[in-house]
Amino acid sequence: MFFHVLRYRMLAYIRDRETVFWSLLFPLILTSVLSLVMSGLTNEEIVIAPAKAAVVQNDHYAAQTPLQEAIRALNADQEAPFEFTLVATPEEAKEQLIQGDIDGYFIPQDDYALDLHVAKSGMWQTMLEEFQNTYSSNARMIVNIMETNPIKGMSLLLSGLPESRLQFEKIDPDQNVTNPWGSMYFAQIALIALYASLQAVTEGSAVDPSIYPVGLRQRMTPQHHLGIVLSSFFAVFFMSLFNVGVYLIFSQFVLGLDFGLTTYPLYAIGISVAGIMCGIALGFLVSAWIPGKRNRHSVAIAISMFMVFFAGMMQMHVRQIVRTFIPFIRYINPADMITDGFYALMYYGDTSRAMMNIGLLVAFAAVCLVFTFIRIRRTRYDHL
Repeated sequence: MFFHVLRYRMLAYIRDRETVFWSLLFPLILTSVLSLVMSGLTNEEIVIAPAKAAVVQNDHYAAQTPLQEAIRALNADQEAPFEFTLVATPEEAKEQLIQGDIDGYFIPQDDYALDLHVAKSGMWQTMLEEFQNTYSSNARMIVNIMETNPIKGMSLLLSGLPESRLQFEKIDPDQNVTNPWGSMYFAQIALIALYASLQAVTEGSAVDPSIYPVGLRQRMTPQHHLGIVLSSFFAVFFMSLFNVGVYLIFSQFVLGLDFGLTTYPLYAIGISVAGIMCGIALGFLVSAWIPGKRNRHSVAIAISMFMVFFAGMMQMHVRQIVRTFIPFIRYINPADMITDGFYALMYYGDTSRAMMNIGLLVAFAAVCLVFTFIRIRRTRYDHL
């Protein structure tokens, strides 16, 4: 009975042209277009310009020797993320800001404070704000310690000040990364895996006797509820595995996007398989707890879109923002686990981090299946 149901559910999947398009053809088309648009961009062509700022030379600036030394040291370093120019008046600095010559300007104040002025928000303005906060806090700390405990203050100066929170994570040069937009493509794999939840919702509804006659007939057969769920699970699993396999092979060997099929084949397959399991388990969980076929599809689509958005598919910096301010989300977001698994392999060669993400994916799928089984085994009907 198990293989009989498995066979016919796979045939039903293949005959659903709309599902085949969204789960296979649409990701291939989208990735092909993105690859064509971004094919000319490489790591060597991408240069992050330093944040440019002006500093007003007022009386407070003349009294702040640490600020003068910091500006002199940063301007002397060609790889520094900041570039400062000195101006005589705030009006001159404002004029440069309006003309777009600088990203912002500082007006030194009392107590080692810096008054930052910007015209808009962005990455460079955020960097200037970080410099403002770091300099002011460190300068005040050193002055206070030198006044209360000169020996400790000298020790702190010799050992170095605390580093800024603004860190730039370096890519492992041995990985030979040629695609700086990799995380966007990794999120595409997560999208395909989570699209399996839509088909899983359909399968879950198909075995529901209150919705389809097929489910009614299956419930009348002498088959355990777990066997019904597993037959539908593997039907979606094999078809989703085919979709992901076609996507990876086409993307790597036709489009030239590296997903680790030649360097880390076992890990790439493991992440893909675990991600598919999560998508299917999530779909069955939704179909078990949400009433109504349309409501189930709506919830599954909404959850999938939120997950890939937080994984950085639409905006790559969203993933880093989420990890910084709400880090626990990564442990309940399969899309982020899939993206991070491929990211760790291709950018850092970190197989242990990839294995950790595989383990988290398997655990997430297991939890979803357990709650699904608990729900369907307790379901009772007035009549069949």
